[in-house]
Amino acid sequence: MRFFSLAWRNVLRHRERNGFTLVAIALGVAALTVAWALFDGSNAQMVDNMTGHYTGHVQVHRAGYVNDPSLERTFGADELPTLPATLREALGGESGRLEASALASAGDHARGVRVVGVDATREPTVTALGRRMVQGTYLDHRSPGDIVLGRALARALGVELGSMIELRAQGAGGHMRVARYRLQGIYDTGSDDVDSRQAFIALADAQALLLAPGVLSTLVLRLHDRQATESVATQLRAVLGPAFEVHGWPALLPEVAQSIAFHETVGYGVMALLFGIVAIGVANTLWMSVLSRRSEFGVMLALGTRPSQVFVTLLWEGGLIGVLGSLGGLAAGSAVAAWAGHSGLSFDGTAQALQSLQGATSTLHPQVRASRLVSLGGGVLAVSVLAALYPAWRAARLTPWQALQGLSPGSWTRRGLFHRLFGGSSGGRTDGVGAPSGAPAPSAAWWWTLAWRNLTRHPSRTGLTVLALIFGLGAFIFLASFATGYQAQIVNNATSLLSGDAQLQHPDFQATLQPRLTLPDGPRLLAWLPQLQRVVAASPRVQAVAVLNSAMRSERVMMLGVDPVREPDVTSLSRTLVAGRYLRRDDDQVIVIGRRLAQLLDAGVGTQVMLTAQGAQGLLASQAYTVVGLFDTGSQGFDQAVAHVPLAGAQRLLQLDEAFHSIGLRLADRAQAAATLQGIRALMSAPRVKLLTWQALLPEVARMSRVIQQVLGLLLAIVFAMVCGMVLNTVLLSLSERRRDFATLLALGGRPVQIVRLVLFEAGALGVVGAIGGAVLGTVLSWGARVHGISLRTHAVSAMPGTTDIVYPQLTLPVVLWPALSLPLVVMLVCLVPAMQAAPRRPVRALHWG
Repeated sequence: MRFFSLAWRNVLRHRERNGFTLVAIALGVAALTVAWALFDGSNAQMVDNMTGHYTGHVQVHRAGYVNDPSLERTFGADELPTLPATLREALGGESGRLEASALASAGDHARGVRVVGVDATREPTVTALGRRMVQGTYLDHRSPGDIVLGRALARALGVELGSMIELRAQGAGGHMRVARYRLQGIYDTGSDDVDSRQAFIALADAQALLLAPGVLSTLVLRLHDRQATESVATQLRAVLGPAFEVHGWPALLPEVAQSIAFHETVGYGVMALLFGIVAIGVANTLWMSVLSRRSEFGVMLALGTRPSQVFVTLLWEGGLIGVLGSLGGLAAGSAVAAWAGHSGLSFDGTAQALQSLQGATSTLHPQVRASRLVSLGGGVLAVSVLAALYPAWRAARLTPWQALQGLSPGSWTRRGLFHRLFGGSSGGRTDGVGAPSGAPAPSAAWWWTLAWRNLTRHPSRTGLTVLALIFGLGAFIFLASFATGYQAQIVNNATSLLSGDAQLQHPDFQATLQPRLTLPDGPRLLAWLPQLQRVVAASPRVQAVAVLNSAMRSERVMMLGVDPVREPDVTSLSRTLVAGRYLRRDDDQVIVIGRRLAQLLDAGVGTQVMLTAQGAQGLLASQAYTVVGLFDTGSQGFDQAVAHVPLAGAQRLLQLDEAFHSIGLRLADRAQAAATLQGIRALMSAPRVKLLTWQALLPEVARMSRVIQQVLGLLLAIVFAMVCGMVLNTVLLSLSERRRDFATLLALGGRPVQIVRLVLFEAGALGVVGAIGGAVLGTVLSWGARVHGISLRTHAVSAMPGTTDIVYPQLTLPVVLWPALSLPLVVMLVCLVPAMQAAPRRPVRALHWG
């Protein structure tokens, strides 16, 4: 314990020097603690929302059902074996279901939905949907013929309590079935993804609708402990045997699992950045301590202290700095996260962006996990001790003679390698901070030269500080280029696959998707638009929510009727084909679908399918199509929900004659979309036409881009705060060593402004070198990663909607230029106060202090 006591006293002796390092460490740890709490809270809410309102924690199906969800793969409840007592104890509830895709219609509104037949008595034991009713009541087994919808779906169908809703679904044997239900209740889970897709009816009603009496498609289980999902699933597989398949929520919700994995990747990336800056900061602080205490070490060694004892003492000092900094940061971060977790953080401005991730809501409740705190605190401690190894080793190598003479071992002396490379004589005698005797007033270049000479007086200390700047800025540029590439891919994929850069459409069509809301004077606009300089291509479209049926199965899709010739100039779906071909001008009743949708329908090239949608007159219409092509975009959600058909065939199906709903535009410069559309508005005379940029067409993508920008801004602030703390520490120590020199210069007639200028030039020199080195490091790392990309493929699932499996960092001039230019200015700004304090107007005070 004597080494601990000695190290503790040494830490307290230099409160100012160690204090800035502690504050920098605490700031980084606190920021990462809050970030982890936000990630964990968001992840937990996504999982709890989706499992608590729909999937449950574990589901049991007939073998092959997930890849082939047909009524042929149902089972009776009596086919399930009795579960052992250990498994029963882990279960909090169980309920059987029968599910299928259907087309829900009411009046002149229609939507494709997932109809779910549930046991009204047992379902509340596995999901909390019954407690999220905002109108009406949940299902009651004593009241058949009722239906429950989400608020978003009820709004889309234009219905209210008591309204009659018609469901059209494909039953056993491929027979099309139709039934009417009364709207009994409306729920709101806080997630549009949940509230806009599912329609719940009684299990008996579903069995009657689908001609499947007494069978189930799914057994849903809720566990007392969600963390035991994989363990319970493994035990169930052993009990049920090969006739059934068991899936935990990560397999049932691949987008949620992918989102969690992405959060983990970002969190560990930021943690690595934090650890790197902490290591450099601790090493810098201890090395400055070694330099300032060489005489002290010399006395200790001369009196018989062993080098190993000096080594251990400095290791204790490094560990104490890490412990104190991490404890302060963990305490502050945990307090902020706990407060935010209790009150909740509202993200109303980015609600749609958050809800684009399955199960996310606009109000987040951060969660502080003990395991995160332990790993973060332990990591900072380990890094601090490792960073102390080199200064401790250098101190232990001192001989009493070297230490008492103020020298360091090896070549890193005042005239060592670093000084020989970058230092040197001034070329003449100078009067402190003034110009050479008899010389004119010094120029800015002369000030920079003098500042650099002062920095090279302590090359190791300066080198560590510069290394912190280079590492911090380089790591930020790399992370920023990764986020920029990720953001660009989201935008590029979403616009090139679905929306185009902009669209013209009826003002009310986007909100309601009503087939009758066609584009006024569409053919004239279509002929006029390509004449505009900034419009590269334009393509007409028909759009409707529909149900696609194969011989035995059906799925909800978004049908897009497109011009086979014009559409490839606006969107790139035709370039993602993996089988067959794209649409042609002479095609009539053909369709192109995603490979995932083809798997669900058990369809392929040449398969006959039936498309059912609501026409402009409010009546349902069906048309047979032949699958001629399969596409694969890398997004599972897109590939199972979108289908392209020829424009003329879609117009006939929806009874639109030659009218269409929108015109998709490809612009010469997407970044100038707003300005381009302002010019179009000024020239366009049609009053009932709305021009929408991709941000308006894809609000969740636009808001997600803003979220990424906000995260980057926060990360830059953290990096700058930490590295500026390291620079401030270096400058303060340098000023404390030169306090008498400055006082002597002032006493001999020097001006305080000259000392302030010199200190600021020294800080600026550190910032400039760090900015140049950081920009080079970040550029090299980003370009290196761009060659092969960074894989986001985890859990063997496809990437999140709007992304691909591989992210290619995108290095842009603003990502490099603005942080690099800002760094020297920020460093000089934080050193302004100590620079002014270094030049007191009464030199006697400085001489007395020294």
